Amino acid sequence: MQTSIFRNGQPLTAEERIEELKERLAELPKAGEHHIWEAFTLLEPLSTCRQDMRDRRYFREAMDTGAHLEALLFLLARSRPALELQHLSFSGTLWSCRVATSDNDHSVCGAGMHPDRCAAILLALVSASGGRGTRPYHA
Repeated sequence: MQTSIFRNGQPLTAEERIEELKERLAELPKAGEHHIWEAFTLLEPLSTCRQDMRDRRYFREAMDTGAHLEALLFLLARSRPALELQHLSFSGTLWSCRVATSDNDHSVCGAGMHPDRCAAILLALVSASGGRGTRPYHA
């Protein structure tokens, strides 16, 4: 699948770009560094993290050293509202991940399943960032 911010000469909305990111991840055996960067630059709940120089520096250094898992866990904690890793397990061939806010009703949550651990976490983060009664996304 080709990455593009345009379709038929028209710019894609952020929601369309997020859906494309999820579709690409579902087709790939593992999440690449550029997928994590794309989520960082695209997801609205990470806007405060993007604007904070210390947060950007920490994220960039984690990515530069290949610490993708640490970078993703950092993004969960720095998203607004902050998300916590509620569940992460491996069964058979798939990683299953669930993230949610720490409040009692888990008002924001997301889930992802993927053969790659980082892709499962990234899908859960993207799912939780989708707004409007987020639904789990399964690869």
